Amino acid sequence: MTAAHYIIHRVNLEIEAPDEQEAGRLQDEAAHIFYNQILPGLEQLLDRLVPDETVVCIDTLNLVLDPLDADTFSEEFGSSVLSALQKRFEHVADTALGRVAQGPDEHLIVRTPVQRTFDTLLHFLATGQLPWWSERVFDFWDKDTLDILLLHVQQTGPAAASSLLVLLATDTSATKRLLLQFPLAFVDRLIRLLAETGTTGQKKHADQLIETLLRSWAASPAKLTPPAVSAELNTLHQLLRWLLFAQDKDLPAPAQVQSLLSSSADPLENMNNQEDTFTGSLHRETTKATLHMERKRQPAARDVHNTATVAGDRQLLKEDAGSEQLPPQPRTAAENGIYVDHAGLVLLHPFFEYFFREFDLLDGPHFCDTAARALAVHLLQYLVTGRESPAEHVLTLEKFLCGLQPSDGVPRFIQLTARMQEEADTLLRAAIGHWKILKSTSPAGLREGFLQRPGTLTVSTFENRLTVEAHSHDILLNYLPWGLGIIRLPWLTAPLLVDWHS
Repeated sequence: MTAAHYIIHRVNLEIEAPDEQEAGRLQDEAAHIFYNQILPGLEQLLDRLVPDETVVCIDTLNLVLDPLDADTFSEEFGSSVLSALQKRFEHVADTALGRVAQGPDEHLIVRTPVQRTFDTLLHFLATGQLPWWSERVFDFWDKDTLDILLLHVQQTGPAAASSLLVLLATDTSATKRLLLQFPLAFVDRLIRLLAETGTTGQKKHADQLIETLLRSWAASPAKLTPPAVSAELNTLHQLLRWLLFAQDKDLPAPAQVQSLLSSSADPLENMNNQEDTFTGSLHRETTKATLHMERKRQPAARDVHNTATVAGDRQLLKEDAGSEQLPPQPRTAAENGIYVDHAGLVLLHPFFEYFFREFDLLDGPHFCDTAARALAVHLLQYLVTGRESPAEHVLTLEKFLCGLQPSDGVPRFIQLTARMQEEADTLLRAAIGHWKILKSTSPAGLREGFLQRPGTLTVSTFENRLTVEAHSHDILLNYLPWGLGIIRLPWLTAPLLVDWHS
């Protein structure tokens, strides 16, 4: 049995005191007690109360303590909090076990591990990030995990199928992320399972469409990259909308689907020239029907990774370059910020422009096109980890530093050339050479000691700010020969403020 894992998103502590000086003293004492007494006690409490193999998510937990004497605060605060927590979590455990009903004002979700995995998938497809309650080491792309997800969709029937189908049919970015981030064998089996919700004719069309798309992608995996993926994406998206809105209705397949299935030449060649008049009728269709799932496994397609090779023709990735000349405007992010895995990457900011120009990714101050921007994201990630094919949820800061929004999708399978990898190592050695106090530190040491650092990114119309988790050896930042507090890059519309205390 694996050890239980508990995740706390945020803790707010409010203390009322007679004056500001006393409040500051009590705040410092409370923080020390929280980390050294309350957290260990809370872990023991949850180990005892929460049932094994049960996932409990509490949106908000508010505690109001009785007044404490300032002179005995350090002795009473920890025990008072733990006593209040015990009462609340005893009720949580009773609710999770079904012994009591959940109150109307409670925000408690009880999941099985499989349900949590499925909910994590929905959140990732919608946002490109993992939810705060997900473990950071979570790996969607493990074959066993993918098989568990497929079995869950198959066995739970309408509940799982309908939530996933609604997301994919109404959010093009979620469908795009499914294509760009997951193996085609998984996409094949998942769409076939969703097609089981439709009529016999819809299932037949769906099976034919998926087989045709897979043949095309298998013959030319590099096609499955943005923006060249747009034709395939649009066709698949129309299929999903058809399955969602035309269930049990005698509506014809969308024109793009019919054209794809009837084409005797390259099945994707004509899709860009098709005008789909079916979309309007889908928007007008409001019929709701019960979804039915037949419990049978579909044979898996050959697992073809949708890999784009940047050494090949850049046209495979090229989109309208004109639209790339104006970087995207920032949109308001969550006020608490977004967790990022590689906050220390900002240490290398003086080298970014040179690095990108080495591979002709920039045209003046901006990226040449969408392909160049996506490749730049992967190059930055390689600087930090030395690995390829990263999951999108670890690329939040890399995307931001390349002018993308946290929710913008990027392909997972972009292959870096040997020269790109060598140039990345050269850049790391150059940074070490300039930062003389590091002396003989290796690129791996720089990555592990500074670049692979957790942090929080806050993006808003007011300011963009990165807060980096501090470590004891950050005193070496005092010897950094370039500035770090404010980062300006020519392709970004606003500077990035960095809080990294040494």
